[in-house]
Amino acid sequence: VLQGAVGQDTAIRSYTVQISAHPPRGDAVTATLQIRIEAGPREQQLSWRGYSPAAQQPGETVTLIPPRVETGPSAPQWSYASETPSVCSVNSTSGALTLLEPGICRVTATSAAADGFPASSVQATVTVTDKIMPNLLWFDYAAGSAVAGGDAILPNRPAANDRVGSLSYRSETPRICSVDSRSGSLSGLEVGVCRATVISNETGDLRDGSRTITISISAKPGPSPCALRYPESVDVDNSVNADLDCGDGDATYRSETPSVCSVNSGSGAVTGIAGGQCRITVSIAATSRHGEAIARAALTVNRAQEEDQPTIDSISCTPSSPKVDEDVTCRAVLSGGAPTTWAWDNPQEGLSGSNIPFFTLFRSTGDKTISLTVTNDGGSDTESITVTVEAAEPAVDAPTIDSISCTPSTPKVNDNVTCRATLSGGTPDTWAWDNPQEGLRGSNIPFFTLFRSTGNKTISLTVTNAGGSDTESITVTVETATPPVEAPAIDSISCTPSSPEVDAAVTCTASISGGAATLWSWSGGDSSGRSESYRTSFGSAGDKTVSLTASNAGGSDSESITVTVTSAEPAAGSGTTAGQPPQISYINCTQEDEEPYEAMCTAHVTDGDPSSWTWSWSDSDGGSSTVSYAYHPFFYSPGTKTVSLTVSNPSGSDSDSTTITIE
Repeated sequence: VLQGAVGQDTAIRSYTVQISAHPPRGDAVTATLQIRIEAGPREQQLSWRGYSPAAQQPGETVTLIPPRVETGPSAPQWSYASETPSVCSVNSTSGALTLLEPGICRVTATSAAADGFPASSVQATVTVTDKIMPNLLWFDYAAGSAVAGGDAILPNRPAANDRVGSLSYRSETPRICSVDSRSGSLSGLEVGVCRATVISNETGDLRDGSRTITISISAKPGPSPCALRYPESVDVDNSVNADLDCGDGDATYRSETPSVCSVNSGSGAVTGIAGGQCRITVSIAATSRHGEAIARAALTVNRAQEEDQPTIDSISCTPSSPKVDEDVTCRAVLSGGAPTTWAWDNPQEGLSGSNIPFFTLFRSTGDKTISLTVTNDGGSDTESITVTVEAAEPAVDAPTIDSISCTPSTPKVNDNVTCRATLSGGTPDTWAWDNPQEGLRGSNIPFFTLFRSTGNKTISLTVTNAGGSDTESITVTVETATPPVEAPAIDSISCTPSSPEVDAAVTCTASISGGAATLWSWSGGDSSGRSESYRTSFGSAGDKTVSLTASNAGGSDSESITVTVTSAEPAAGSGTTAGQPPQISYINCTQEDEEPYEAMCTAHVTDGDPSSWTWSWSDSDGGSSTVSYAYHPFFYSPGTKTVSLTVSNPSGSDSDSTTITIE
């Protein structure tokens, strides 16, 4: 078994595996395999300076500064799109930009998926202005050139008829020259071509603008003062860096004591080899600014101290009880000296390794032993761990997305949208929803999202388990949001009868003005209600408060009324009496939860005591309860549902039903 792994920052690796067969007779046969292990997908890193100039008038030309892939495909394929088509249009292939009208032009450049990298985008802006360009043709330096390390030179100044804004200056080649931002004074730093820029800032009817010129920086001959410094000492097998102050020529280092120390000829980093005095010489090549130079330095290499032996305190493997053929990762906790070698061994499978951690597996069940030996110059230590391997679990079917649905199917801008999926096959371990237009993602069931603009929008879902994954998407058409809704206002509440007896059926209604109510919430009686008409009763005499809250998308209003309940006078054939069949006065159902769809149903029964209660409702097989005043049906989907009740005793039975709108 060959196992390998590479991270996102690890190059592609190639492995050669040689297999030999030795038959009882004849020559051995050998086969060689080449195996490549490549890095998996990773995100592209993009950069883009956009267009030059960054501000221009409609109809004028701007130049594309090509976007760059810092990390990504070796030969990226670019496409371009205008995010502001009323302000500018762009050629999707070349990126050529056409400026249409004043405003902020936004352009998106997209690098297509390639070489294991997913597609990625970057954005740039151009200001489209109706202002005129300043006149900067006067900008130059009268001296024409400068000397590295010499005196500064001053720029020309604009004439009286040159229209410019407030001016500032900068160097585009700060290694070659420096430029004072206020005066434009230029100083040469080293030999080369200096690029200096003047910037005219936007003012009045002038827009901002700039002009860049080049100035030659010549050499200033002279000797090269040279100083080489190192720390006072370095330990054996450790390194220290050089501190060189020696002009601008190329430096070449060499060790005068190679048995004591070595030196990197280019960087000057010194590594201790053995105790003693280390001497280093650096030679500086001549340049146009300075002549050739030599510098020397010395430092002490400290003798190596005797190293402690490493000790293995514990070994742990994850998972601790793996399945057959499951990947196992083993680690160790050490004390003492740092080991120079790690030797892991899984003898049952003929697998070994020197990595930290150790990756292995087992092909059969039972107790298995893994051992580790760590070693350094001070000694070695060996420990082992026993791992119990269990039978592998049956293969898992990959999940399949049969359909995706979103509610509402045609939402308005900023509406809450709920999306669900119907699956077959295996049960997913993870759900990955994506609303890329809004940058919204989720792993919940269902997925709640929204849209901030109109048009056709795509929502995708990926479900995954150990058996595999599946991805599907749905297109949702988003419409313009509806105007604000006026909140309802409760003008009055009335209950009939206005002075009921105890346990008598009472019906309450309300007069509403303003916006139409979409949600009704009643309370105060022996039950609650969520419809326009509230049916309830009161189990005791006295003044009772019935309250209502009516609401819609625009807001809500609450009011209450006092109902005086009187004691019921006994009468023949009334009340709940043994020997008479029960009578259902009313059934009242209200929705309690949106997900899942749960309701609360209550019933009031008079005359004979029921000995059995049988509830049933649409969307399900119904149920039964021995509680006379409450039951909780569940529904599979929104809509208008029917809830029915049958009560009975030895003297007879009664049935009734009501409807409830589930939202």
